[in-house]
Amino acid sequence: GYQPEYGARPINRLIRRDILSEVSKYMLENPEVESINIGYDNGVIVSR
Repeated sequence: GYQPEYGARPINRLIRRDILSEVSKYMLENPEVESINIGYDNGVIVSR
């Protein structure tokens, strides 16, 4: 989460590592997909 000494950098890293990279892979493997919904369920990032 947020840490005062680091600002939002940990959150940015989490988004890049856990969300953006997975969405990018999925979009490359499934070019027909036009949109993706992302959520958070019981501590796990999920796509719907």
